Amino acid sequence: MILPRTLVSSIINFNKEIEQPTGKRETTVLQITTDGANIRASASLDSDIVAVATPDTDLTYEGVSNMDESQIEWYQVKTLDGTTGWISSKIVQEK
Repeated sequence: MILPRTLVSSIINFNKEIEQPTGKRETTVLQITTDGANIRASASLDSDIVAVATPDTDLTYEGVSNMDESQIEWYQVKTLDGTTGWISSKIVQEK
């Protein structure tokens, strides 16, 4: 059976639309549960401080976590000004 060219074209375009990823991902916003918190350059208490968060600071979880040698889980976060760093999972919660 031979399909009309317009039907074949419609089928191909329909399949392309399904296969294309949206590029969107859900954003998880975190807030600290203490009076203040250090955001560090790497997932370690010994790492340099790159920013300080206050309870009203929104932190965007970047989708990456890491466990340090003390078995503390760290989240990679980004501040509103674009600073990226790591914060301990023990002092944040989802907003």
